[in-house]
Amino acid sequence: MTIAKNILDQEVKKYAEKNGVINTLEWIYSNQHFSKFKKVQWGNHYYDGLEFCDGSIIAIKPDHFNSLEIVAI
Repeated sequence: MTIAKNILDQEVKKYAEKNGVINTLEWIYSNQHFSKFKKVQWGNHYYDGLEFCDGSIIAIKPDHFNSLEIVAI
């Protein structure tokens, strides 16, 4: 199990629905000091993400109907 999958649980997904995925990504970064920002490519566009010391990533991914989703890679 990677660090990203351990962090990204149901509580964090509910936080993302309530506060938005960008605010959730910043909240995770402020609580997890062993991560760094990384740009992740989805299609032709780049989105924000966090890379952890084991190489796992939590990223913002485009979803249907012009919305965003937070996922562990």
